[in-house]
Amino acid sequence: MGWELALLFPFRNSNTHKGRYGRVLILGGSVGFTGAPVMAAQAAHRIGSGLVNVGVPQEVYPLVAAKAPSESMVFPYDDPKLFETVVSKATVVAMGPGFGLERKSEIFFKTLMSLDLPLVIDADCLTLLARNPDFFQLIRKWAVLTPHPGEMKRLLRMEFSPEERIQVASNFVKDKKITLVLKGVRTVVAQEGKDVFFNTTGNPGLSTGGSGDSLLGIIAGLIAQGLEPFDAACSGVWIHGKAADIAAEKRRTKEGLLPLDVVENIGAALEQMRMHLRLVLDQKSQWQEIQTAYSLYPR
Repeated sequence: MGWELALLFPFRNSNTHKGRYGRVLILGGSVGFTGAPVMAAQAAHRIGSGLVNVGVPQEVYPLVAAKAPSESMVFPYDDPKLFETVVSKATVVAMGPGFGLERKSEIFFKTLMSLDLPLVIDADCLTLLARNPDFFQLIRKWAVLTPHPGEMKRLLRMEFSPEERIQVASNFVKDKKITLVLKGVRTVVAQEGKDVFFNTTGNPGLSTGGSGDSLLGIIAGLIAQGLEPFDAACSGVWIHGKAADIAAEKRRTKEGLLPLDVVENIGAALEQMRMHLRLVLDQKSQWQEIQTAYSLYPR
């Protein structure tokens, strides 16, 4: 599976620049949740985004600015002019990590849903969407939703069993401009008109706070670099899970795996993805040589 996804990741030309790899805008953060947008930004950087902006409320701006990667451009999104300037340059908007559920957050979220940009929606913004299902009608480009089972049940307003996940995901995306990433043991990715993707990487070490924020940053970063939402979602969950597998192997335990451990192994996950592709291509080349040689001899 990894080798097929690797076809979406051409090696970078030496004659290139940051402008070719998109600008991710991450929106979130609130009192008590200043780390969430930071973890999303770390992942967006490590997956190869050209630029990363992080917008947070003024009240937590100093804390997030101090925590965020030095490469990130952190700003208070309460400033209307500054927000408009940043949005006008964004390639994709990722929202939800530590976003908050207050009335002012809900109003802001409605504004974001109508942006003429691809959206990646997680965490608190999924809860706000569950409260306001009519917001689906505001989507203009495309949206990737990344709920865990509990959030999915809130979106559906019904219960479902783990065995029903594929059917639930397939039904949910019908007639919607949605790519759904239904997280869990073997994450499911669904989009209308596409075959359901069933992820094969990852381990229980991902069962910790912040894992979803990292995945959000990875998927947004891939969209920023030009991948279609469905391809970005499938590749993102595979890379996220593979990075966790590599991190757990290095640490020799799945317990205590941190989102930063996963983020720091994104590069190794990409390397393994491309290595799988090289092996497959080598095998195909060898098989073609055998077939050619075989055809030279009469039976």
